[in-house]
Amino acid sequence: MAVVSRSWTVESLGVGQPDYTREIFAGRERAGIALDYNQQFRVFASEWITTEVEYPFVTGYTIAAGANRHMRDSDTGGLLPITILAGRTLSIISIAYAVTQDIRVQGYIDAEYPYGVALNLGVLGGGQQSYENKIREVSTTWYDPTAALPHSWDVIVYNEGGGDLYGGAALLCIEEAIG
Repeated sequence: MAVVSRSWTVESLGVGQPDYTREIFAGRERAGIALDYNQQFRVFASEWITTEVEYPFVTGYTIAAGANRHMRDSDTGGLLPITILAGRTLSIISIAYAVTQDIRVQGYIDAEYPYGVALNLGVLGGGQQSYENKIREVSTTWYDPTAALPHSWDVIVYNEGGGDLYGGAALLCIEEAIG
């Protein structure tokens, strides 16, 4: 019986073990968006509430008329600003607000430098809700496509209404490692 043998070169993909990345990160996806290995969601949010007699350990946290507050980084719980490291980009993909007073939301990239940028991220009348689902509404790649430099990032909510502001705001972003 004759044996026919052929050989060829096959490109090696992966690391020699099953890739469960899709299953592991399936819970970290938004409809229509699947994160790549070098990407992660970043959420910047704040909530402004009143003190409730039934819950004495919950302290009120509002924005007085004419005042402002920095949003929080949900990864650390700390107030903005933060630094986006060199080699990484940040892109806003959705913004949501629900507040009792008129607000103005400003984003700042590298605002401490002469080349810094102030961005209007929204103006909303009190008693309204707003949700915007956008891709690359704002991105550090606009200013540094190769992510060669670190960038400061800040978001401040301004109460433009006549009373204390209650409600919340959230920005969903994708942080991506470049290279």
